[in-house]
Order: sequence, then structure tokens, then C-alpha cells
Amino acid sequence: MTTGSVADAAATDRSGGTAADATTLRALAASDDAAVTTEGADALPYVLLEADVPEGSAQVRLVWTGSADADARLTLSVLDEDAETWTAVDTVTTASADDTVTLEAVVDASLARDGTLTAVVQHGIGWAGPDLSPREDVAEQHHADDTPRSEYDFTLAWESDTQYYNAQADIYDRQTSIHDYLLAQRDDLNLQYLVHTGDVVDWSGQQEQWLRADPTYGDLDDAGLPYGLLAGNHDVNQTTNDYTQFSQWFGAERYEDNPWWGGDHLDNRGHYDLVSAGGIDFLFVYMGWGAGDDQIAWMNDVLAAYPERIAFVNLHEYMLTTGGLGPLPQRIHDEVVATNPNVKFVLSGHYHDAYTRLDSFDDDGDGVDDRTVTSMLFDYQDLPNGGEGYLRLLHFDNDSQTIQVRTYSDYLGDYDAVHRVLDDEHQEFTIPYARAGIRAEPHRLVSDEPARRRARGREHRGLFAGARG
Repeated sequence: MTTGSVADAAATDRSGGTAADATTLRALAASDDAAVTTEGADALPYVLLEADVPEGSAQVRLVWTGSADADARLTLSVLDEDAETWTAVDTVTTASADDTVTLEAVVDASLARDGTLTAVVQHGIGWAGPDLSPREDVAEQHHADDTPRSEYDFTLAWESDTQYYNAQADIYDRQTSIHDYLLAQRDDLNLQYLVHTGDVVDWSGQQEQWLRADPTYGDLDDAGLPYGLLAGNHDVNQTTNDYTQFSQWFGAERYEDNPWWGGDHLDNRGHYDLVSAGGIDFLFVYMGWGAGDDQIAWMNDVLAAYPERIAFVNLHEYMLTTGGLGPLPQRIHDEVVATNPNVKFVLSGHYHDAYTRLDSFDDDGDGVDDRTVTSMLFDYQDLPNGGEGYLRLLHFDNDSQTIQVRTYSDYLGDYDAVHRVLDDEHQEFTIPYARAGIRAEPHRLVSDEPARRRARGREHRGLFAGARG
């Protein structure tokens, strides 16, 4: 094939925002006003690009120039309408806000339909759920001691070690109370995501426990509430580390069609979710019981693939009740947490207590600590009735730049459990954004006029398309 001169092609762009990564959709609704800038904290902006391809072209070179907020992952994808799929052809992560970046690729002209090639520049990946309620005070608080809605932007929730609820019919209502509360208060909390750090059931070999657990997680599925869970030691055969039962009920097939699902390891022995909320891009990495070399390598690969996101590493066993670490958790600390600068939080259960631990790391080797990781242990199964339905709420407040961590049971209508091993300082506390390395800002995508197009005095924005024959 010979390469001729690159010719101008008429191009138009339209912008929009979507909760799911646009490349997961078959059709995009974009505004017709050819807006140059798309911005929002609760959506993933995109620019839909259409270029006229000269007749007889064999290949098309696409060039997009523009800018975005700092640490933004931008991806150029091309539509194959016959296959109803998008193919990523270039990606870049911005270093700082408003730096001009370029996405460029040469693609097969046969992808054009009726002489028009369709592409999209996507800001971000995964899921950015819409705000479910305004920040102003909810008219009537669910509980008198609730954090006022005016004091935070959105909420993440966390449950762990719910196995006794699902093992015993007479206390199963503690499990359903957690999910019923989260679904009923989802809008008022602006609840964006739920973490479960393992031990869904008490004995993996007893079918009735899985049958009892399944419907209450089905309620979350049916409501489209983003959540992730992992296998604790009670969710697998503890003698052989067999994941058969866990995979049957909570394997990848249950979750892989969700737009926040990033991928998995060995049928959800590990998986990761990509969620954005309040202008913060999160990476939730899960690894189930009994991690070995392959599992540690997988976690490192996932964390390395998304260096721009705030990462939660979610495990069943990590921190002891004293704040120390056992042999395998120490290895994960040394080989995963310490080596990946995007890890800001570690969540775990397994040990019956609540504790918070801080670890600082010198990521660039200059002798000064650059990062502090907040590790939290939460497992209340030593309370009466298997834990009395306590869960964790993490309220993110972009105004005060803090996360308020609270511990609540809607079953009891009570904040902060009373128990001989539970200290109040580990049940309710504040995490500063600065300590966690969090920067919240709206997603912003700007299309520029390509330099060569400006030099020729043309007015098309965003996409330059040239043909090769």
C-alpha cells in the first residue's frame, strides 16, 4: 500500500455526559450544539466525533487535541457498527489541568458507514452514578443522630462478616435490615457504592445458608446499587481453599455485565470495580481468602493499570485486633500496599473488633513520606445476635475536605455499639482528604481546534481526519 498526502475531511463533534463509560453503549445521545466543553462531577464526559471519509480511502488517520482536568484518563475509540462494538485505538492520562494532549490513530476506512466514520473521546472509565439527592438538608432525617445531608456530598457503605445472619433463620433479619436500610435511604444518603469484606455465610458447604443470603443480595442487584464482595474463610472450603460454592452464588457471571465491573481473577476470587463519585475516581480491588503468588501479582497488575485512581484494597484478613499484621497480611502490605502509590485505603474484617491504622510511605525515595494509607478493621460478629446489623458509613465532604466515618445499626436505630472491645475512637472518626491524597474536582473535557486545521483557517473542532490511499 502506498501512502499519499493527507487530505482534509469534514468533521463535526458533539458532546455529552453519561453514567457508564460511553463505549459500553450502542448509541450515544449527544447535544447538537457542538459544545466545546463538557463538565460535571457526576458523569463521564465524552465527545462524539464524526468524520467524512473520502471515497476510495483504505485507511483513516484520526487526530484529536484537547484538554481535561488533572489525572484524567482519555480514550479514543472507533465504532464498528456492524459488530456493534467500540475499539480503543489510543489513550492518554493528563499530567495536569488544561495541558493540551493529543489522541491519534490510523484505522481501517471500512469502519465508515455511508462515508462517515464515528469515534468517541471518553473521559474516564467505568461508572459515575448521578447524584441522588441535593446536598441541602433532607427534609426529615431518618435518625436524629444522622449526619445532616448538608454536611457531605456522597456516601460509601461497608458491611463485613455477616455470616451468622445468613446461617441462622432467627437472626436473618439483621442481614436484611442492612440492605433494606441502604436501599430505602439510598437517595437521602446519596449512596454510591457498597463494600463487603467477606464471610457472607458461616459454612460454605451448607446450601441453605447460600439460599438465605442470595435474595438480599438480589435486592441490591435488582435495584442497580453498585456493590462488590469477596470470599472470606467461611465462604470457601477452609481445608482445600475450594471456591466452588462461592463461585456458584457470587461468581463473575453475576456481576460481569455491570458497567462498574472492571474484571476478575479466577471467577471472582478477586475482582475490581471502577466507580466515580463527587469528582473522585475510585478503584475498588478485592481479593478473597488464601491469596498466593498469582493473586498478589494480579492485584499489582490491576493497581498498576489505574495509577490515576484512589484505590481501596479490600481483603477479608488484614489487620489484627491490636493493629498488627499476620504473615500473609504483612506480605500484602509489603508487596502490594507499599509498592502502589495509588493505594490509599485497606478495608478488612475477620478479626472481631474495630481498629484504624495509619502507615506512611516514601514513594519517590527522597526521604520524605508522600502517602498515608488508612487501614480499617470492622467486624462486629462478637456482638449479640451475630453483630446486630451494624454497618459502616463513609460520608465524603468536598467542602471540608474530609471523610466522616460512622458506625450504625438501623436494626437497633443506634450509632456506635457498646462492647468491651470496641473503642469509640475506632467507631466514629474523620479522615482528612489531604492525608488520604484525595483531590475532588469535576470531570472536564475540552475539544481544541487542531493546529493544522487552524492554520488552514477551517472551523471544525475536535477531530482531524485524513485519508490514506
